[in-house]
Order: sequence, then structure tokens, then C-alpha cells
Amino acid sequence: MSDGVRTESIEAILEVTLDRPKANAIGLAMSRRLNDIFSRFRDDPELRVAIVTGAGDRFFCAGWDLKAASEGEKSDEDWGPGGFGGLNYPRNLDKPIISAVNGIACGGGFEIVLPDAGTIKLPRRIPYHIAVEFLMTGRWMDAAEAKHWGLANHVVPQGAGLAKARQIAQHLVDGPHCYFPRSSSCYATARWSASTRPSNCTIACTRCRRSCAPRTSRKERAPSVKSANRCGRGSNAPARRGGAA
Repeated sequence: MSDGVRTESIEAILEVTLDRPKANAIGLAMSRRLNDIFSRFRDDPELRVAIVTGAGDRFFCAGWDLKAASEGEKSDEDWGPGGFGGLNYPRNLDKPIISAVNGIACGGGFEIVLPDAGTIKLPRRIPYHIAVEFLMTGRWMDAAEAKHWGLANHVVPQGAGLAKARQIAQHLVDGPHCYFPRSSSCYATARWSASTRPSNCTIACTRCRRSCAPRTSRKERAPSVKSANRCGRGSNAPARRGGAA
């Protein structure tokens, strides 16, 4: 049974489609199914990037299925190890997930798009006073405003979101292996010099430095690279933390 979710693997890319008309709302069975899907995605070495989208052209996801709630489903149910929808607090999920938001994302559906941007953490993602306005008034945010506040990377015409997500996903798959900490060639890739390192290696810098490159003692380090990190950035360069693809 699909439990309202369709999946398709295209080489190293996993596509997850929320397909529960009319609003792709998530009930208990669907949440547990999503948890299982994202756990398998995490553990499958052949899969590198996932895309999440919604079926139809009106809703991405309306959040919790309120009809199920009215029939007795509780908010403190066991939604799965990663919480509601599998992405509230996923465990050890170190692969990129792209949201192709095709329509309304509200309530828990918004937290599928941005797992760390619920009512508690939204003020940390966008200016505090703007977050408070949204939380207190409940007004809608359109795609252009979401991009303005940094909650969306791209705004595309209706119906073109999935194609754009696939383009980004393929770019990640074809890019340097240091995007993926589990890759055995991560350290070799991350040792590129600043002159040859592609501009899209931003995400890799922190991960490679922390988990992939073997440490050397100060005596073993050549003076010319003593203060350089493992992606070729000198100590005078500003620190750059990971960004969205």
C-alpha cells in the first residue's frame, strides 16, 4: 500500500510525491510511511539526493489530516522516529533533500518544506519581528516573499517546480563527492586548491573538515598550508557554513 505516498528512484535521485487528494494532508499511516522512506533513503548508498513534492497543482501539503484528528487521532501519536512526516527531527540524515513546492504548504506541510522553521525556530530563520507577525496574524506568505526572506531558493512558473528541483538534484549528483560524507573519495576531492575548487563546494567545506579528512599534527603540516582548511580556504577567508543547493 502507498498510504498516500508515491516514490520513484531515478539513478541516484529519489522522488517522493505526497499524493492524498484533495490536500495531501498527512495522517498517522502516511507519516509512518514517510519515516520509512526517508530512513531507507538515508541508509541506501546508491541514493544521494531526494526530492519531495505534492500531487496536483493546488496543495503541496496541508499538514495534519484534521479529519483523522476529529475521528480520534491524537497529536502525541507515534508518528515515526523522525517525527511528523519523517523530517521533523530526522536521525543521522546527512543527504540533501529538495522541496519542490507546487502549491499551498501550511501547518505541518510547511515543516515538511522547512523542518527547522516551525513556530519555535522560525524567528531564527527570518527577522524576529517578521516571524512574530506571521505567527500572530496567520497571514499567508506567497512564493516571492518566501524567497525574499530566504525561505525559498528559486521561484518558477506554475508547474515548473519539479523540473527545477530535478535540475538542482542532478547538479548535486554530478558535483564533487564531498557533498556526501559517506563517499570514500571525499577527502581526495576536498583537497582541491582554491583555484580549482568549484563555487558550489560551499556545503562540503564544513563537512569534510569535520568528518572526512584525517588530522595531522602541527609538525607534519607544511608552513605554506598551516592555516588552510581542507577545502583550500585560507585562514583570512571568512568562515562559510553550509548552504542550500
